[in-house]
Amino acid sequence: MPPDYLAPFQDMADIGAARPMTYGTLLDYYWDIPSNRNVVERNTLNANRRSIGLGPISDFLFRKEMDPEDVHFVEP
Repeated sequence: MPPDYLAPFQDMADIGAARPMTYGTLLDYYWDIPSNRNVVERNTLNANRRSIGLGPISDFLFRKEMDPEDVHFVEP
């Protein structure tokens, strides 16, 4: 299976384990639950996304009309 297909499953596992999302693919799905807007640090997040063929998180948020200020980037 393509890695970008599996990314939401990793993000779902992260949420279930109270960890920040690895790829941020479920931000739009969980947008109404602020505690689920946690993602890894911005540079790491973009590197993770790039490694599986996804664009930067800023493009994702722009397309979904989501405010980047409402995303919680968790520092290591």
